[in-house]
Amino acid sequence: MNKYDLFNQIVLNNGNVRLSPISSKEEAEEIIFLAHQLEHEGKISLVEFCMEKDPIAVSLKTNYK
Repeated sequence: MNKYDLFNQIVLNNGNVRLSPISSKEEAEEIIFLAHQLEHEGKISLVEFCMEKDPIAVSLKTNYK
């Protein structure tokens, strides 16, 4: 997933996204990194994030701008 796809998912889901299943812990960490990049660019405000282990998933709670 690239950051533009992630941003579109955030917008389509009113700022709250749960991505599952994810193939690896590294991929989950990359999604969280992309969310931080979007925050740094001023596109979202990352309120909360969570990485779950079984199945691997990422939940993001944001305020998108």
